[in-house]
Amino acid sequence: MPFGVPARHTAIKFLEIQFQGDWLRMWPIHGVMYTVSSAKAEILVVTDPEFAPAMTYVFAVPKGEEVWIDRNIIHIPAICIKQIEGNGIRCQGT
Repeated sequence: MPFGVPARHTAIKFLEIQFQGDWLRMWPIHGVMYTVSSAKAEILVVTDPEFAPAMTYVFAVPKGEEVWIDRNIIHIPAICIKQIEGNGIRCQGT
């Protein structure tokens, strides 16, 4: 999404994230940027269970959109589509 275009966004402090689909990765001056390169992609974000049980949030991100990570905060240009109690990230094949 071009800079300065209004859109819905989410920023979450995370413990673990999983990128599903095809993504391009780049290291600008600060943080890491991921850009969706497949027709559709999802991100699973597990929250830090420091003060409450861990929750997994699922986001659908369209092709061409960028996701930024700065330390342990992920900035996603979308609102979650699903919420899973606990750590919903699974290894491939399980």
